[in-house]
Amino acid sequence: MRIIGKATSAAATVGGFIIMIMALTIAVDVVLRFGLNRGLPGTLELTETVWMPIVALIGLGYAHFRNEQIRVSLAIEGASRGTQRVTLVIADLTAGLIGAWMIVITFGDFMHSVQVSEHSVAQPWVLAWPGRLMIVVALIGYVAATAARTFQVITGSAETLIENELELDRG
Repeated sequence: MRIIGKATSAAATVGGFIIMIMALTIAVDVVLRFGLNRGLPGTLELTETVWMPIVALIGLGYAHFRNEQIRVSLAIEGASRGTQRVTLVIADLTAGLIGAWMIVITFGDFMHSVQVSEHSVAQPWVLAWPGRLMIVVALIGYVAATAARTFQVITGSAETLIENELELDRG
């Protein structure tokens, strides 16, 4: 559990740094467009193929492991503790299976991108595979966090988290 907790925290930290790098890149691009009437080459391509996949997905494992994801708890808050646990386990197992399926698909896309040396049409130096690899890595982190969270719910170590969440929802 500690390893997954530290890994998801590290991933969230990396995501924060990537957001800062992306923001800085875009800010420089805007200043150059405004001041010199010419933007920073590759800003759009880097943002859409590398930065955004990382920013969009790298925090999923962190959010799920810490039970910070957005979900509707109205369906289970009136149920017994046992029903709540079963529902959470089923939901987590379903999410984990979907995540694993997505890993298989995105890994195939990553491998294809590497094999054909996929790159941006406008900026050939911007390769697509790093962004695709980060999607796979982020999904692996998500599935690991889902498995850890499921274990916590099954063993009862997530009881405090569930109780706190339901109390916040009621209050």
